[in-house]
Amino acid sequence: MPDPLRGERILPADFIPVAEEMGLIGAVGQWVLDESTRVLAGWHAAATRDPPLALAVNVSARQFLQPDLLQQVECSLRRHGVAPECVRLEITESVLIDEGGVAIETLHALRGLGVQLHLDDFGTGYSSLAYLARFPIDAVKIDRSFVHGMECGPRRARFVAGIAAFARSLGVGVVAEGVELPAQPRVLRELGCQYAQGYLFSRPLCAGAAARLLARDPAWIYA
Repeated sequence: MPDPLRGERILPADFIPVAEEMGLIGAVGQWVLDESTRVLAGWHAAATRDPPLALAVNVSARQFLQPDLLQQVECSLRRHGVAPECVRLEITESVLIDEGGVAIETLHALRGLGVQLHLDDFGTGYSSLAYLARFPIDAVKIDRSFVHGMECGPRRARFVAGIAAFARSLGVGVVAEGVELPAQPRVLRELGCQYAQGYLFSRPLCAGAAARLLARDPAWIYA
């Protein structure tokens, strides 16, 4: 019989739309941002690394449009003593499409603060290479749907290579999502991707388990 105190895991794709519909996403997003910077500060205190560890935090479209988002970020960084350059805020393309004028102003303000901005799930929806030239984006994250099967799918591999080449020409970093197979990192490096994430490296972890993983100091963290 399941333990009622432990509860049941709910995926972000399930609870985020509900939180947005109920008007709770602002409070949830602010808590996630503050808790993330608190945990990161703890990791920094536990071990000094050069360069210091950085942490990516997803920001929903509605949270991004909150007028006090910049203040939220500033407050969390100051409260926990985290340097802005150690935080990456991940946004989706829908933010740039729906609120172009507001979005670019907010993006520039966040960049002025010193945090990095990553464009999540690039290649899905209304993707446009123009985003990389118009908006102050530090890195794009190529969606897992293009990474999966690229070893035997030349068109997917060419897409990844094309995005990587264009991004590098603009000084924008490239992260490949959904890496699961041992052979994929080598292929991605050959295609021009600088970073990768996925189950090959680790399944999702709670903060305590992530701290234990970091304590083992695996070489791939710094690759």
